[in-house]
Amino acid sequence: MDKIVKAVGGLSKSQATSSILKIADIAVLAGIGAAGAVLPGAAYEFSKLGLGKLRDYIHARDDRRIYEFHKKLLCRDDMVDEELLAGEIEEANYHALLNACLADIEEEKTTAYANLTRAIASTKVSAELRRYFTLALKDIAWEDLDLLKRLYVINNNPIIASNGNGTLSSEDYLTKYSEGSAHRLSVTTLLAKGFVTEKEISGVGSLFVKACSSGDDLTPGVYGYRTWSGHVCDTYFLDQSGYAYNVLELIQKQLHDKLIKCGAAPGEGVLTRGDKNMYSTCAVVLYRNGKVLDSPKLENLKHQLGNKPVVQVIMDDDNLGVMETLLPGESVVVNSADAFGGVLEAIGKLITEVNARHQARENLKRS
Repeated sequence: MDKIVKAVGGLSKSQATSSILKIADIAVLAGIGAAGAVLPGAAYEFSKLGLGKLRDYIHARDDRRIYEFHKKLLCRDDMVDEELLAGEIEEANYHALLNACLADIEEEKTTAYANLTRAIASTKVSAELRRYFTLALKDIAWEDLDLLKRLYVINNNPIIASNGNGTLSSEDYLTKYSEGSAHRLSVTTLLAKGFVTEKEISGVGSLFVKACSSGDDLTPGVYGYRTWSGHVCDTYFLDQSGYAYNVLELIQKQLHDKLIKCGAAPGEGVLTRGDKNMYSTCAVVLYRNGKVLDSPKLENLKHQLGNKPVVQVIMDDDNLGVMETLLPGESVVVNSADAFGGVLEAIGKLITEVNARHQARENLKRS
């Protein structure tokens, strides 16, 4: 990383002083109207920007790329971004970015070049990093940039891991690969640029990927990821029968599907202590109909639950008829004939309680 900082400093010192271009003038010369379309008769007057010789030999592909570059630079949702028009960019940086975009064999990176130009014009990239980011974008492949975006998303969101109750780690993408694979080459490239460490995306890597991306590019949904809701549910497991284990698995599966992390699943033994799980935000208490707790255990259970949203799941295959709950509040009866339906009802009630208590958070979905 020290070498990279020194190189950036050298680039900054050696850069010749250049004139400043107004983004509004670029929009006019690019022939893009307020609605994001090419104006009738627009001739891409880049000769006024010193690109006359370049325009003499670029191909039809480059014509399209020039248009796409400026469309992505100047527009948001197919309308010219009026706020950006007030921005400015050094002519040397503008030419470097546009020329790099035209020379790049990967057309997919056109939007990244436009986004980086926009970020520089909006002063979101420091002066010492502008040329380094331009050169880096030219050097890396689209797959490298896509991996860096993925790492940024993973690093900034609680992504649900494919298995279990955990959170996806960027370290997996940086350490688990086949030697000689394209993925291995991408990791090596990003390490050399200082954009990643052995475990995660670096600070300068985060700056780079944000400069080369729009906000929509850096959302979990782009990669098919789901994120934890921020809620953690303890399941008090007060029955040790095989049937109870089956119901517990159903509860944990439904919690996982609703983006709620499964916290501890303590048995009755935990009720001999007064410890509280400070990380859980809700709880399910699972027991068989007719369950009785002595007074100290019951008081400890109430203490541990506090004022968290709670639903009691009561197993009743014995058809006792009379239902006695351990606690006041919501409860659902389940039996082996339709355990799944009973669990669905219980989790639905829990979500209703959670949403009522945590209005500041985004509401959980019942289905």
